Amino acid sequence: MNLPDFLSIIANFMLILVYSYLFILFRKRYNIQKKEGYINAFLRGYSFMFLSLFIFQVSSSIINLIDAFLEEFKVTQLQFYFPGKPAELNAFIKFISNLLRPLFILGLCLFELIISAQVYPLEKALNWKKVPGVKFMIITALSLFLLFIPAITWTNFGAVLIYASVAGILYGFGMNILINIKLAFSTVGDVKRRSTYIIFASFLLYFGFVWYLQVGWTEILIPSLTDLSWDVVFGAIMIIISALLYRTGLAGRIIK
Repeated sequence: MNLPDFLSIIANFMLILVYSYLFILFRKRYNIQKKEGYINAFLRGYSFMFLSLFIFQVSSSIINLIDAFLEEFKVTQLQFYFPGKPAELNAFIKFISNLLRPLFILGLCLFELIISAQVYPLEKALNWKKVPGVKFMIITALSLFLLFIPAITWTNFGAVLIYASVAGILYGFGMNILINIKLAFSTVGDVKRRSTYIIFASFLLYFGFVWYLQVGWTEILIPSLTDLSWDVVFGAIMIIISALLYRTGLAGRIIK
């Protein structure tokens, strides 16, 4: 086993601890406010997100272990490219070609759905009764399953499905960040502090999760590191840093 594979296994299990910790953190905060008579849909959305990420991470870690020690079972076909990859790709498809793997598509679908759970209370707070952004995110997330149809996978239409899903994720990211920026500039004291930390924590979490999906960013930044396992390692580092920021931002009333 080479160094990046070894480090990626450690990173995977570190993320299991991180996601479980963040779920407990937000759930505890939510329960505290619930006892005080306030149902905080924002915290509930975060609790659901980290619980979902925990379940995803456990599954992903098991697959990585099997890949490392029991290669003959070939369970990690999910990590390989979809079959039928053309020898030449146009620029529109090539830009997102690293994502055209079953495991990554499932990860994108899950990520968009759980971010939509966070966006829902935000759109409701803005009095958007039909929650258009949430509907767009759900539709684009579920449409990713069309990529499992061979006639669609490596086509421009298939690429459009991925771009639309990424747009939904960016929308959810933007909504979350903008609301917290508004709170950071319009409030003072503890609320301002928490909002500032959550802005940076959310950015690192989203960016780190996409990096973790092995999209090839490490090789772009450091050409000598060509093994995609490095993406898992660096993505995990960003997520762990985000967890520290979440803890700092919310620790005031949660951790005694």
